[in-house]
Amino acid sequence: MFIDRDSEMDFLEETYKNKKNSLILLYGRRRIGKTFLLKEFLKNKKNIYFMATQEEKIQLIRNFSMKIAEFYNDNVIYNNPLKDWDSLFQYIVQKNNGEKIVIAMDEITYIIEKDKSFLSIFQKYYDEYFINQNTMFIISGSLINIVYTEILNYNSPLYGRRTGNIKIEEFDFKSVYRYLNANIDYAIKIYALTGGIPYYLSLINKNKDLMHQFISKNNIFYNDALFILREELKSPEKYFTILRLISSGKNKINEISNIMNYNSNELSPYIDKLISMEIIEKEYPLFNKKRNSLIYKIKSNYFNFYFKYLFENQSYIENNEYEFVNSLINKNMNEYISTIFEEICIQFIKEYSWKILNSKIISIGKWWGNNINKKKGKDIEEIDIIGIDDKNNNIYGEVKYKNVKAGIDVLDNLKRKASLFNTINNTYIIFSYTGFKDDLINISKIEKDVVLIDSGKMENIIKKF
Repeated sequence: MFIDRDSEMDFLEETYKNKKNSLILLYGRRRIGKTFLLKEFLKNKKNIYFMATQEEKIQLIRNFSMKIAEFYNDNVIYNNPLKDWDSLFQYIVQKNNGEKIVIAMDEITYIIEKDKSFLSIFQKYYDEYFINQNTMFIISGSLINIVYTEILNYNSPLYGRRTGNIKIEEFDFKSVYRYLNANIDYAIKIYALTGGIPYYLSLINKNKDLMHQFISKNNIFYNDALFILREELKSPEKYFTILRLISSGKNKINEISNIMNYNSNELSPYIDKLISMEIIEKEYPLFNKKRNSLIYKIKSNYFNFYFKYLFENQSYIENNEYEFVNSLINKNMNEYISTIFEEICIQFIKEYSWKILNSKIISIGKWWGNNINKKKGKDIEEIDIIGIDDKNNNIYGEVKYKNVKAGIDVLDNLKRKASLFNTINNTYIIFSYTGFKDDLINISKIEKDVVLIDSGKMENIIKKF
């Protein structure tokens, strides 16, 4: 199923229509859907598609030249493959008759990993020969660190030559909901476990127990996180520990360093590496970029779930103790999903503010910090959603993922926390998965700055818009 990659596809199609050469970089983490998008675009177009593998340089050249020979129906080259990059690109130049073709080199980071000279050689032929030919090159890569250091870097041979960069991100919740074509409760649970990774979504079997699909040692969900990390990390053990700690809520640098018995400076290179790989990211309270407010967050829900629940229970899973692991997970699964539901609600406001607020969100996020009115400001307060719209309204939101309906006490507490900012023109949004008590519903009818959204309303809006 091909969904919600319209802007990426439109850009590729517009580039293809240009009667001149082009070079597009398509990049993103493994399983994110790069190859699927690429093959969808290549349909009904003359193309040479080559997917690089983790083999030696000579084998990569051999395989690529055989793909080229297939395209040009050249049995001589197919049976006697070319042996170096220069010969390969010279052959394409000689065969090219000006007709529009797409040459797609998928997983080019594997080539660069084996042969650092490849980009310089490709750059030479792109500049001297392909510049006046009607050829569209698309290169894609999954090894994010190599993409940034070898392709996007200022010193890269391809710097200034790329005509477009397409970064493929995970699906947001709206796209996951539409992909699954299921009710919102099921979609929230799936999103909490897989995030918006298309490949994982395609593997979910709706007819089987969801959790058992994740804790089965024979399923890809059980070890794919480790496989992806080991592709880019030579000694991943410390990184695993960092991710396990962040997933458990130890998300400040001093907390992580104390537990691992490192000082912060020793730990920083490991943190920076995970950030460059886009496994973790920095998060600050909205409107507060002070260093002491910084926390680290695992970007992908799948990685977060894996290191929170599966990583430390590997021995039980290896012994087929599925029921025991399942019981451990279920003890605080609702608490885990509640944090994901907060992210879903932020996405929902950003996407549909025009519908629920009649305005456009300018900035939105979370907030945490000291309450200056309590114990010399040492009591920590948290606001699930905080933001501002294009009408200069201040947005304050509370999110509840419980089996109990939210009452007026939730609104009163939200207003109390909002008073710390001394703002006017406030709008209070309460998300409650289960719904609302009558006292809160009645207040919302009187106070027009109070907006109530339950899962049913959320689902109806996503369906309709």
